[in-house]
Amino acid sequence: MEWDEVIRKGIREVDQVEIYEEKSRIVVVDVEKGEIKRAEASFSSGVGIRVLKDKQLGFAYGNTGAVERVLEKAIRGCKANREDPNLPGFTPESKPSSAEDLFDHRLDEIEPDEVFDLVGAMVEASRISDKVYSISASMEIASTQITVVNSEGLDLTEKRTTLSAGCYVSSRDGDKASTGSEIGEGRSLDSVDPEFIGRTAGERAIASLNSVQAETGEYPMVILPRASPKFLGFLVGSAASSDNLQHGRSFLTGKLGTAIGRYEISLVDDGLLAGRLGSRSFDDEGTPTRRTYVVRGGIFESAIYDRYTAHKEGRESTGNARRSYSSIPSVERNNVVLLADRLSGDDVMDVRRGILLISTGDSPNLANGEFSGLISEGFLIENGDVARGLRGTNFCLSLLDFLKNVEVVGKEVRDIAGVISPPIRVGKVRIAGS
Repeated sequence: MEWDEVIRKGIREVDQVEIYEEKSRIVVVDVEKGEIKRAEASFSSGVGIRVLKDKQLGFAYGNTGAVERVLEKAIRGCKANREDPNLPGFTPESKPSSAEDLFDHRLDEIEPDEVFDLVGAMVEASRISDKVYSISASMEIASTQITVVNSEGLDLTEKRTTLSAGCYVSSRDGDKASTGSEIGEGRSLDSVDPEFIGRTAGERAIASLNSVQAETGEYPMVILPRASPKFLGFLVGSAASSDNLQHGRSFLTGKLGTAIGRYEISLVDDGLLAGRLGSRSFDDEGTPTRRTYVVRGGIFESAIYDRYTAHKEGRESTGNARRSYSSIPSVERNNVVLLADRLSGDDVMDVRRGILLISTGDSPNLANGEFSGLISEGFLIENGDVARGLRGTNFCLSLLDFLKNVEVVGKEVRDIAGVISPPIRVGKVRIAGS
């Protein structure tokens, strides 16, 4: 059944109909401890349908081939739901923005054996010493087509590709053992260097063999881009989410228009950057993406919105709706970009004694902004150089003070999970051995 036929059928019983379709081809290769665990290509597709009638919303999802049943289920749900006066209509017909370089034909056509060769390059590059004894590596490539069509005349389709890779290395020297890792992500085959990923993971595993617990105290901390999603990404995607602010869940509630960072710092949500992981020409409601200053000159200037949360405040959506075919839209970030050129320098590591944070598995507390986490991978800094690895070491800082305490940022920018950032040095972070 064609989409216009589905819509015509739907509006016989409801006021508006929206169809969101997702088609994906995914190639995955996993190597664990030197053995192939998975090497496969798979296909998936699905459709989610929302309908509106008299401020009542219905939603259902299923296989694209069962779209009539999905529509019928959505209509039944709509009639059974309570009215919500905050519901806006679906996105009117509009011209999408133009986000470039989101699709790589080579990734769209790549086969598992080619991906296996790339994973093999990671593994070989990580063998930097006979102290390396176990290597795991993986790569996932996705080619996805998103379509948003509705009864208001909207009809948008976009193809996007992504590549993500990672390498995890274990090392041993007598009774000492340690690990090291690295990742890479992008939208094209050229955006990731497998040999760099493998070599860096191996080097970190060897360098961490003599790990120590840091002494409790306050240290300057250098946050590498790999950890930035837990800081900058959280600030924009969670703390500045209009949904969290409207429900009072965020520590930034009530702080619009106030200073939360140094005047040299701005944070931007930008869905239009060429080739970046968080870029797209339209969000998952069909709203054109754009550039939104969340923090400008240190001032918390704007939340990010989808159509529902924007309508509650009489605003326009900022193009931050995200969903899968099996869910309704919610507010999420696009790319997060740190702008701090006036703080940029070559001396980000120039401290007598400090902490280098590569990664943490923990996340901040949304309610109060406190971030207490374990340093999963990190090093001591001594006299400007990377010294011994860290084990059993925790850090604690407040995200309300985080941007105010940035001392300097580096010059080499990376894109990790759509957070585009250089290394960041923050002063006076509380550090404790566990």
